[in-house]
Amino acid sequence: MHIKYLLGCVLVATKAMSTVRDPEPVTNIRRMVTQIFDALVEDMKSPVLPLPDSAKMSVPDQIADQGLKFESFDVTTEDGYINSLWHVWDESAEPLRKANGDKKTLFLQHGLIDIAGTWFFNENSPAYNLSKQGYDVWLGNNRGTANSYKHVSLNYHKKKYWQFSFNEMGKYDVPAFLETVLNKTGVEKLTYLGHSQGTTQFWIANIFHENLAQRIESFVGFAPVMFVGHCTSDLISLLTFLKIDVLIEAAFKNVLFKASGIFAEIGPVFIDRLPRTVWAFVEAIVGFDQVSHMNPERMPMMGRNDVGGTGTLNLKHWTQNMKSGNFADLNGVEYDTSVLQKNLANTHLQLFVGANDALAQELDFTALLQTLLLTDIDLVKIADYNHLDYMWADDADEYVNQHLYKFLENH
Repeated sequence: MHIKYLLGCVLVATKAMSTVRDPEPVTNIRRMVTQIFDALVEDMKSPVLPLPDSAKMSVPDQIADQGLKFESFDVTTEDGYINSLWHVWDESAEPLRKANGDKKTLFLQHGLIDIAGTWFFNENSPAYNLSKQGYDVWLGNNRGTANSYKHVSLNYHKKKYWQFSFNEMGKYDVPAFLETVLNKTGVEKLTYLGHSQGTTQFWIANIFHENLAQRIESFVGFAPVMFVGHCTSDLISLLTFLKIDVLIEAAFKNVLFKASGIFAEIGPVFIDRLPRTVWAFVEAIVGFDQVSHMNPERMPMMGRNDVGGTGTLNLKHWTQNMKSGNFADLNGVEYDTSVLQKNLANTHLQLFVGANDALAQELDFTALLQTLLLTDIDLVKIADYNHLDYMWADDADEYVNQHLYKFLENH
C-alpha cells in the first residue's frame, strides 16, 4: 500500500471529523494501537520473505506475465484532459458473447487516489479471472493519476491543471471512457464495474447524461459510495483527537501526490520486512477485519504499484460532503439524484458491501438505497470485509467472484 495513499485517505476524512459522529475516539485509538502492535510483533517473529519477482514489475508487465494481452489508449475528454484507458484480454480464451454476437465487454473504474492496476493486485482479483474467462476487459485511469497526467494545453505541474474533483471525473472522464470502449468494440452495451469513488463517478455520469445508461447493461459496485457523512476510521480518530489534521492539509498545496519512482524502489523492500504492520496501518483507515484476508507475500508488489494520486480540490470536495452528509457539488448544491431512478430503470445492479468497511458505512449505504429506489438490485453483504478486501483479499474468489460470475452470466 503506498504511504501517500494512506496520507491521502487521512486528509480526506480528518478535516471533516468534527462533524462526523465518532462517540468513542479513545477506545478506537486503543484498538488501533493494539492491532498495529500485534502485527509488528507477528512480523518480528516471522522470517523475512524473499522479495517476490512481482515487486520488481509494473502492472502491465504482471499482466503479460499472466499470459494476458495488454494495450493502452489515450482518451481525450470534453474539457481537454487526456486519460489512459487500458485493454486486457486473453488471446487463448474463447471470447464470451451475448445472444446478438457481441463480446461480453466490461469497463472497470478504480477509486480515490488509485489506478487501474488495483484490479490486478491479487491473482483472485476480478480483472484477472474475468479476462481469462473470455470477457473483454477495459479499465479507466482517472485524470490526475499516475497514468493520466496529459492535457491538450495544460501542464500538470501547474495549478490550473488540478482544478477538478470527482464531479469532473463523473461528468467528463466516464462518458469519454465509455464512448471509446463502445466505439472500439462495436458492442451495443457493456457492463460497468466500479470501486468506491468509481461508483460515485457512475452516479454523477448518469445524473449529467440521461441517455448514458442506455449503453450500460448492468452495473457492479464494490463499496458503493454516494453519501459519506458517517465515515469512521481509527487512524482518523487519532489524528482528530490530536488536532493535527490541519497540519496534514498544510503539507500539501494544490496537488496531494504526483507519482515518483523513489518509493517504487524502496517501498517494496520496507514492506517486505513489515507486511503485517503496514497492512494494520491500512486497516486503521479502511476498517479492521476480525481475520486478516491479506496475503503478506503480495504486499511488496502492491507497495510498488499502488501509485495513484489526485488533487487537493478533489479531497476538498470529499471533506465538504463528509461535513454536510449530503451528496453535493463543490458549491454545496445537491445533485439531482431523482433522475437516477428513471435513467437507471433498465440497468441491472449488483452491490457489494462489507460489514467492516469504515469508508462506506451502513447508514450511508442505506441512504444510497433509499435514494436510488431501484428494485433490480442484487445485494451482497460480506460479514468480515473492509473497504479494500473486495479486490485485494486472498479469499475474494469465495466471497466476491462467485457472486460476480453468476450476476454477469445472468445479465
